[in-house]
Amino acid sequence: TTIEIFSDEQKSGELIAESKFFMVQLKSTKKEKLKNNNISIAIPVKKVLYWYESNVPVLLVVHDQNEDILYSVWINEMLINQLEAKSTSWSNKNSVSIQLSIQDILNEASKVDLKKTVFKWKFPTRRILESG
Repeated sequence: TTIEIFSDEQKSGELIAESKFFMVQLKSTKKEKLKNNNISIAIPVKKVLYWYESNVPVLLVVHDQNEDILYSVWINEMLINQLEAKSTSWSNKNSVSIQLSIQDILNEASKVDLKKTVFKWKFPTRRILESG
């Protein structure tokens, strides 16, 4: 889903389009794997690479159906670095385990940080090559 950022015009109360967009990839689970205060979810590597190389920022959101909580992580350079720190060959596998901190709850208070991230986002400068 593509989302456009709007700002409130304080005087008129109108919403102003900021011409900034981001995408949300929503996944849902009943059986989350909790380890070291992280929720783990398996994602196909091809999807991670596609999202990372997108021309807009991509936010992975995981819905914990048991607790009815949304957790989120940006598919960005920091995430790619974490994947590479765990395994330099992660991009050659079929799927990869993405860790979402239980501190990264997506809620009303998250809106300011989401907007800041989208406004600061830059297209990735490096490419990740798949084997084959």
